[in-house]
Amino acid sequence: GGLPKFAFEETFSSQLTSQKVEQGRQRAVSVVAYYPEVFRDLRLHAFGVSEESFMHSMCDGPLSGGQQGEGKSGMLFFSSWDKKYLAKTVMQKEIAFFVEHLVNYHSHMRGCLSSFLPRFMGLYSLQFPKERVPAYLVVFENLFPAGLKFEAKYDLKGVLGSHRYVTAEQRASGVEVLKDRNFLERQPLRLASPELLAQMEKDVDFLEQHGRIDYSLLLGVSVTSEEKLQAGSSGSSGASGIRTISADGKEGEVLYMGIIDILQEYTNTKAMESRLKSFQYSLKKNFRRQSNVSDVSTAVSSMPPSHYAKRFLDFMRQIFR
Repeated sequence: GGLPKFAFEETFSSQLTSQKVEQGRQRAVSVVAYYPEVFRDLRLHAFGVSEESFMHSMCDGPLSGGQQGEGKSGMLFFSSWDKKYLAKTVMQKEIAFFVEHLVNYHSHMRGCLSSFLPRFMGLYSLQFPKERVPAYLVVFENLFPAGLKFEAKYDLKGVLGSHRYVTAEQRASGVEVLKDRNFLERQPLRLASPELLAQMEKDVDFLEQHGRIDYSLLLGVSVTSEEKLQAGSSGSSGASGIRTISADGKEGEVLYMGIIDILQEYTNTKAMESRLKSFQYSLKKNFRRQSNVSDVSTAVSSMPPSHYAKRFLDFMRQIFR
C-alpha cells in the first residue's frame, strides 16, 4: 500500500452551514479532514470498509452521545447512528501521534490485518463560531457490536494498585467497566488461537518503539456464542469475536477485545509523575499495611515505554493461557 508522501501531509477543509439563522446570519462550522487519502486507504485495504459503507454510518443519521467516558481524561464520546464507529475528542498534544507516526501506523495496520491496535477511521477538527480553538475528533471502530450482551467488560493495563479495582459500590453507581484486580478474581482465559497473543506482542512492540504509555486492553466477555469468530486474522468490516477453550477442552466464552488509548506519549511530565508516584507508593508501603497483590513496579501506572510494555505483556500472558 505505497501512498505518495504528500498524502501524509494533506488536509481537506470545508464549511458546514446551519439551517438556523441568528442575528440575520447563518452559523458556519469549519471542518478540516486530516490525511483523508491515508485514512481512506486504511479503511478500504486494512479494515475492509468501503467508502459507501463508512459514509452511510457517519452521515445517514446524527451522532449520538457526547458524554464523558469512565476514564480520567474527561474527553467526550460520540457514536454513529448504527453504533459501528465511535468518535472521541482528543487534546491537541495527542494529535502529535498522527503528525509524527501516521506513516508507520499505516504500514503496521496494512501489514497486520489482525492487529489489536485501534482502527482509526479518520481525524478531524471542527472550528465553531465564537470558539477560540478548534475541537479535534478522532473516529475509530467500535470494539463491541451493537445489540450484543456482555457478561463483563474490563479495562486491563497490568497495573495492580488499589485504584485498579472497581468496588461493589462503584458498580452500583453505574460503573460498567471493571479493572485488572477484578479480572484476577476469574480463571485465566485459554485462547483457541495462540497466534493472537503473538500478534499482541507485535502491536505492543510498535507502541513501545513509538514511546506510547497509558494504553490498555479493552475486553468484553460475551454472554452468547453465536457470533462471527476470528480465527487469527480478520481484515473485514466489523468487530469479530475470539473463541476461548474451556477447561474440559470444549468451546468456551467469546471475547471482543482491542488495545485502546494509544495517543499518550511518555513525556518529561509523565517521567516526573512516574518518579513522584513511585516515591509516594514506597512511603505508603513502608508505613502502612498494603496488599501484597502489587509492588511499586506494578502499582504505578505511568512508567517508561519499555517498562510499561513489558508489564502489560506479562499480565496478558498471565490471563491468556
